[in-house]
Amino acid sequence: MNFFIYIQVHISELAIVPDHCRICALCDKAEAFSCLCDHDHDMVCSNCEQISKLLASLNSLIADSDLKEKEDCRDDYQYKLSQAQTNIFSWKTHILRTCYQERAKTEIMNTMGQNDILIVLDWAMKFLPQRYREDQSNWFGKRGLSWHTGVAFRRIKVVESSAFNHIFNGQIPQDSYATSAVILDIVNELKEQDNSKDKVHLWSDNAGCYKSSDTIYALYCSKSVTSYDF
Repeated sequence: MNFFIYIQVHISELAIVPDHCRICALCDKAEAFSCLCDHDHDMVCSNCEQISKLLASLNSLIADSDLKEKEDCRDDYQYKLSQAQTNIFSWKTHILRTCYQERAKTEIMNTMGQNDILIVLDWAMKFLPQRYREDQSNWFGKRGLSWHTGVAFRRIKVVESSAFNHIFNGQIPQDSYATSAVILDIVNELKEQDNSKDKVHLWSDNAGCYKSSDTIYALYCSKSVTSYDF
């Protein structure tokens, strides 16, 4: 975990290590999803290189070792190593995207005007325990009971927050239809409280129900959302 904390600390737009540069590391091979940095990347991170070298060494060890009676397990070892490598780099890219998302939220909070609202959205995992010590049967019995939370931030003289919890009576899929309905209900409620807040900014994680084309289209048709970061 120390390595991933190290990555979070060193990620920035001015980093001269390619893996730490927020712009360079997020660029895609396709030209439409890439951009150029205004600085060179002429340094290498020793911690990042150590992981790559370790994975390469393990791959060579599995390929070249004489496993004798465990020869049949070679493919299994290679598969597990491949999965581990995929998981490590997926987690690394997840941290990078998280840092970029946090930057977007921070910029909105810092530049928030009198007419702006920032709504942070998330589907909660489960209800809070009703007892001090809850057994597994009660814990897993709550599976499928969905509730959604949204916290709205607005600036009057200081930054104020309001929480909106939508608790559903039965089991519902956490899909784009439920998600867009909940978001628009929060937005409408906020505008009923204060119709001067005409710039609504949304912030959520990268879950499929938030970035779904149906959700985006519903928010676009409502003409009530200024920006959306996920």
